Amino acid sequence: MEKITEDIYIGGITTKRDVEVHGIRHVINLVGRKVSYRSKMFPLMDSGFNNDPLQFLRILQDIDKHVKRRRVPVFIHCAMGMSRSPVVCALYLYYDQRFGTFEDALSYVLEMSRVAKPNPSLVDFVRFQVVPLAVKKRKRSASRKAMPRGQGPAAKRNSKGKG
Repeated sequence: MEKITEDIYIGGITTKRDVEVHGIRHVINLVGRKVSYRSKMFPLMDSGFNNDPLQFLRILQDIDKHVKRRRVPVFIHCAMGMSRSPVVCALYLYYDQRFGTFEDALSYVLEMSRVAKPNPSLVDFVRFQVVPLAVKKRKRSASRKAMPRGQGPAAKRNSKGKG
């Protein structure tokens, strides 16, 4: 298990004790099989283009919910901590605007990890299929937060015909 930021750890399948020692309160399981500790499963394939881009968006939302709202450390794990977990971590760091590009975020994660060696097809899949969706989602959620209540697109739709 490797600490990437104050609130995010990555790695492979580990022990319940290791999770507890690091104070991890939420585990994201990218493998899709049961482990000895409580985790939320978001199965991903290591061979990039066999994945659903929307699954990555669900993962980003889950990480965001625990890191920002609940303020708990998150452990993102795949089988060995080499490919899926570093890529998802980098995607989240970019999505959270801690880095200007996905490539910069990925470079940072690779510097922080002793074992990360992402599958190039997974990196390409995320770069070309997921990053554009994540940017759109981030912009939409930012504009919703900035908009006063009752003035969003739904309010405009509901007010049509009234008057």
